[in-house]
Amino acid sequence: MRSFLVASSCGLALLLSATAMAGESQGGAEQAHLVPASQQLICRAPVHEGELLPSAKQCYTQQEWDARQKRMQNSIREMQMRALTQHR
Repeated sequence: MRSFLVASSCGLALLLSATAMAGESQGGAEQAHLVPASQQLICRAPVHEGELLPSAKQCYTQQEWDARQKRMQNSIREMQMRALTQHR
């Protein structure tokens, strides 16, 4: 009888904790859906060859990452064009 009470109280405690955890995980999922995909931050750690210590992560939205990539491509293209047009 005593082991039955212990087992049933343990089972009840597990059931309640599982229910509480499920409620918390659903709440977190709902909060993630409140932020539009275009405004969600994407964090990346820049990697440079030969770097000994890791850099801090950079966090931007997808639009900001795209703009940064486009600016970098334009600056590289301009540098290459200047190198081609310079007379030696």
